[in-house]
Amino acid sequence: MNNEHASTTNRSQNASDSSRNPEPETALRNDDADPEEHGGERIGADRPSLERRTAETAETAETAEMLDQPGEIAEPVNSDAGPETVPERKGARAKTARKVWAALLLALAILAAAGARHRNAFFRKPPEVPTGVPFMIAASEFVGTEISAEGARFESRFAIRIFTRGVWNRIPLVSGDVAITRIRLPRGAWLHLEDGRYWLLTRAGGALEAEIGFAVAATESDGKHRVSFERPPSVTCRLDALFQEEGLEIEVRNAQSVLMTESDGTTRVTAALPDLAPVCLTWRSALPALPETSPTFHAETRTLVSIAEGTITGRARTVFSILHAPARELKLMMPARTAVLELVGPHIRDWRISGHTLSVHLEKEILGPYTLDIRYESALATDDGNRIVVPVMTVANNSRETGQVAIVAQPGMDIGLDSAAFAYPVDPGELSAELAAMTGQPVLLAYRYARPDFEIGLTVRRHREIGTARNVIARANFVMHQTFDGKRMTRAVYTLSDDHQRFLRLQLPETADLWNVSVADHPARPVKDESGALLLPLARPEGMCARAPLFVEIVYAEDGSPPDERGRGQVRVALPICAEPVVHTTVRLHVPDTGRYGAFAGTLRPVERFSAFRPAVGTPASARSAPTPALPDAESGTAPLPFPVSGQVVLLEQVLAIGSPQWFSYEYSRLRR
Repeated sequence: MNNEHASTTNRSQNASDSSRNPEPETALRNDDADPEEHGGERIGADRPSLERRTAETAETAETAEMLDQPGEIAEPVNSDAGPETVPERKGARAKTARKVWAALLLALAILAAAGARHRNAFFRKPPEVPTGVPFMIAASEFVGTEISAEGARFESRFAIRIFTRGVWNRIPLVSGDVAITRIRLPRGAWLHLEDGRYWLLTRAGGALEAEIGFAVAATESDGKHRVSFERPPSVTCRLDALFQEEGLEIEVRNAQSVLMTESDGTTRVTAALPDLAPVCLTWRSALPALPETSPTFHAETRTLVSIAEGTITGRARTVFSILHAPARELKLMMPARTAVLELVGPHIRDWRISGHTLSVHLEKEILGPYTLDIRYESALATDDGNRIVVPVMTVANNSRETGQVAIVAQPGMDIGLDSAAFAYPVDPGELSAELAAMTGQPVLLAYRYARPDFEIGLTVRRHREIGTARNVIARANFVMHQTFDGKRMTRAVYTLSDDHQRFLRLQLPETADLWNVSVADHPARPVKDESGALLLPLARPEGMCARAPLFVEIVYAEDGSPPDERGRGQVRVALPICAEPVVHTTVRLHVPDTGRYGAFAGTLRPVERFSAFRPAVGTPASARSAPTPALPDAESGTAPLPFPVSGQVVLLEQVLAIGSPQWFSYEYSRLRR
C-alpha cells in the first residue's frame, strides 16, 4: 500500500518536473524513448505511414477533446492517492495533446511545401514535337568585314533548335562555293560538305549555336562590285557589313530595311532579310554632289481661239518638260482682259492670279513631263477700229516654247490677218490631230510659233444678218363641206417641217367660228395677240422625234348665203391667212350633187389631181429616209369631231403662198333639195 502510494507520488513528481521543464523537440527526436512515456505514441525517426498518422491524429484529437471537458467525463481516481494526483494527471495529458497537434501541423506544412515544389512535375505536359520538323534555325547573322573590290570576309552565327534526340540530323548552313576560314561548333557536332553545301551533323537535341567564318570573292560589272552567297532559311536574318571607305552607293537586294552610316572613313550597312532571300551586296563609288540649280521648262502649247460677238474663248493644252531640277510651281503669262474659267492638271493644289501672271502650285515636286489644260475668256475689244490681238497663254521664264494656234469664228463674223510677229501661217490640215479635235467648226486661220513673244493681229467685222422665216409650212390641206343653205364646215391640217417658234400665227375669216384645235393629235388651247390673230402653241409631245413633221389641225364653221328661188348663187371662200409661207395648199371641196358648178376664180385653181412634191435636196438624210406619216383626212375617220363628206368633190390647189390672202370663188345653179 505504501509502495503504491510512493510510486504514485513519484509519478506525480515527475509529471510536475516535466511541466516545469518541457523539452518537446528532444522528446520528438529521441528514437530510444519508450512509447508508453508519451501517451502511447511514437514520433521519431521511424516516421509512420500517412494512414497510421491520420488514425493516431484522430484518436489524439478525441482524447484532447475529452481532456478539455473534464465535467463530462469522469476519470478514475485512486483512493490511496493524495489530493493533488488527479489535477496533475490532467495537466500531463493536455501537454501531450498539444505536442501531438504541433507535430501534426508540422507534417502538414512539410507535405504542402513538397506538393507546391513538385506541382509542375505532376501537371505540366512536355512540349509536343512538330510533325515532320526535326530542327529549326531560329536566327542567323552575317557580319561582313574587309569588304573590297577583291572580296569579303564574313562571320556567320546560327541559333539552332533540335526537336529530336538520338538520331542524326543534317542541318544546312552555308553554300559550298565559299571558302571556310573558321569553325566553332558545339560538342558532338561536325561540319560536312555534300551536294554543294556545308551541313551540320549532330545527334544532340535542344538548343545549340554554330559559328562559321568564310571568305567570298567579289565580281565587277558596269562599274558595280557585287558579293553574293546562298544562306539557309531562318526565322530571322540580320546582315551587318562594314566597308573600308566612304561615299558609296550600296544596295542590299531584297532587304526589308536598310540603315547606312558613315564614320572615320568607313561605311556600315545594317539590313534585315526575309526568308529564302540570298545575301547580295552591290556597291560603287557615289557621284559627286551637283550644285543646286533651278528647273528649266520646255513647253509646247496648242491653243484653240473661238471669236464670237463680244467675247473670245480660248482652250489651251500646254505640255511641259521640266529638266535639271524638280519644280513645284508653274507660271504662265496671261493676256490683258483675260479671265481663267477652268484649269485642269494632275497634282494641282491651288492656283492664283497676280497681275498678268498665273501661278499653279502642285502638291509635290515634278520632274519630267507635265500636262496642263486651261480654258479662259477674253473681252472682244478693238485697239483701233476693228483690230484685235489674239489672246494666247504663254509660259513664263522658260528656255524654249513652241506652239500652234487655230482660229474659228461664229457665223456672221468676218476675220482676216492684220499683222503677225514671230508667228507663221500654216495650212489648217497641218495642225495636230489633238488640236483639230477640239472643235467641230472649220478652222479659218492657223499659225505656229517658236518663241513666247509672238503676236497675231486680226481684223474683225460683224456683218448685218438678214432675217429669215423661222417656220415654213410644207403643206396646208383643207377639207370643206358646203351645205344646201350656204353654210360651210372646214377642217384644215398644217404640216410644219420646222418649229423653231413657239406659236403658229393664223388670221381666220371674219365669219369663222373656231370649234377645235389639236397639235400632234393632242388637244391644244389657242390664244390671241393684240391684233386679234390666232396663236396656236407648237409644243411637241414627250418622246416625239425633233425631226418628225408636226401636224396642227383646226376645225371651224362659217355662215353663207342660201341659193335663190331658181337654185342659183355665187360663193366666195377665204382661207385663213398664215404669217409663214405655205409651200403647197390643197382644198377638197364637197358640194351637193344636185347642182351645177363653174366659173372658178381666185388664187387657187381647180385640178383633176394634186401635185406631188419630193423632199428638198438640203433635207437631212434622216428626214428623207423616215416614213412620211399619214396626213389626217376627214375621210379616214380620225377627226375628233364628226365631219360630213358627201356630194360632188372639187379639187383646188396653190403652190407657194407667201403672205398674200388665199381665196377662191365659184357659181352654181339648179341647186334643189
